[in-house]
Amino acid sequence: MKAGGIIDCEAPRHPFPAIHPEVRQGLLETARRLDPIVLRWGK
Repeated sequence: MKAGGIIDCEAPRHPFPAIHPEVRQGLLETARRLDPIVLRWGK
């Protein structure tokens, strides 16, 4: 939701640790192929 401009904070909810930047990038690339509305919502 950070990538879509909906929220400003990338921190996950407790108790989950922060996501490694490379993992985050891979997840976003996968999600973009599926074209979810959340990645376009705030733009």
